[in-house]
Amino acid sequence: MFRRLLAWLRGWSFGTAVPESDGSERRVWVRSLSDVETSLKLADAPATGRMSGRIRNISRGGINLLLDRELESGALLSVELPGDGPGDEYFVLACVLRAQHQPSGEWSIGCTFARELEDDEVRSLTSRPIPPFESDERSFVRFPCPTKATYLAVSTPGRKPSDARVINISPKGILLSVSEFIDVGAVLNLELHGANGNGVVAVLASVTRVIPHPDGEWSLGCNFISRLADKDLEALL
Repeated sequence: MFRRLLAWLRGWSFGTAVPESDGSERRVWVRSLSDVETSLKLADAPATGRMSGRIRNISRGGINLLLDRELESGALLSVELPGDGPGDEYFVLACVLRAQHQPSGEWSIGCTFARELEDDEVRSLTSRPIPPFESDERSFVRFPCPTKATYLAVSTPGRKPSDARVINISPKGILLSVSEFIDVGAVLNLELHGANGNGVVAVLASVTRVIPHPDGEWSLGCNFISRLADKDLEALL
């Protein structure tokens, strides 16, 4: 399997790696009105800590919920979405961007999803589209993630993995602190250690920018070859 992976990576265009920028990660989503009851919980809370809420509008990139309590910006939520039938409900990971108090006494909670929803997932929850506005243009949220990692360049499979420190992470990429220079375009085999010993997530990433620091450390901005799944991102935070 590893040999097949190496063969595929040889076709990767190292010379076309694009540095990360605010504009390169921005999306505009069409929001649609909704009026669906749901349940949710803080991502680190037990299953018994579920809250009830109502979906006001939703897009592939985010959701607006109506709750009876305020939630802090940056809080991670597991939000329940309906499946194809009874018993097929599932949870998606979302990050709270803002909370606004409503005249009714409830709270409007705006969130961005950790992964983009598919069109049919959104369609099953909506009544009609509404025009996008400025806040629908979003960057993938970068979560502070002070955890450890190891990395190994795919081009040197016989070498011992080196240690790295994770600075922040998003579903699309990661910022690492390392003690050696690594070329832009290098593909790394990363092992990310979950918070509180919650296991290891293995992922491939391409180095898109390298920043030297006076203390001899280097910051590596990397894009994941495949975006992180909700469960993997949640395990790391």
